[in-house]
Amino acid sequence: MDAALRKDADTIVRESIAAVLPDEAVRKTLKNYRASAGRTILVAAGKAAWQMAKVAADVLDRVDGGIVITKYGHVMGEIPGVECCEAGHPVPDGNSFAATAKALELVRGLTADDTVVFLLSGGGSALFELPKVPGEELQDITRQLLASGADIVEMNTIRKRLSNVKGGRFALACEPARVLSIVLSDVLGDPLDMIASGPAYPDGSTCEEALAIAEKYKLKLSGKALELLKEATALTAPRTRPEVTWTAIA
Repeated sequence: MDAALRKDADTIVRESIAAVLPDEAVRKTLKNYRASAGRTILVAAGKAAWQMAKVAADVLDRVDGGIVITKYGHVMGEIPGVECCEAGHPVPDGNSFAATAKALELVRGLTADDTVVFLLSGGGSALFELPKVPGEELQDITRQLLASGADIVEMNTIRKRLSNVKGGRFALACEPARVLSIVLSDVLGDPLDMIASGPAYPDGSTCEEALAIAEKYKLKLSGKALELLKEATALTAPRTRPEVTWTAIA
């Protein structure tokens, strides 16, 4: 390869990598964002949450409250007006549950004039979690899934049915506010309902699929967990859905 071709190839690789880094993804999506008449709330979850939130806070006209939930050791400083929390990954822990409860409280009582800027990246399934079953049981089920050989879609099909925020439930908690989601995908094919178990996106999986996965991997589930697998997730039923804007980046 001659020098000119090598230089062009290096430039293409360098610019391709830069285009999908968390910083650039957030900056590109928010560069034309204009604050609404109401409040702007920032919620970020995932291993890249701090990095994404830092850029968002710099780009946005204002942030009227916010929270970052990321993996231990991934908070790299303060972000003005945003609480930064570290929690368990790949198994959620008490800090995951406490921080997610704070996020839900932050979006409680919003109006149609308000906007939730929701930044999501890999690891969000463990980090952004408030379970419908006892925390210890969810941790056990997560460990069973991790040891079973289940793929990420199978894992998240189970996990979203055991959660108060997955499967579109976080978007419902934000109603009637607008939800602007920026998603850094770590799932092949960018299925938005599966990235971090889709907290703000309609669930494409079914109860029958969840039950089949539980049977396939012989999961040990309580009666409560088994009943939850039989229930539809939040945005599958016909009802008014919040406005959700997505940018999926592989």
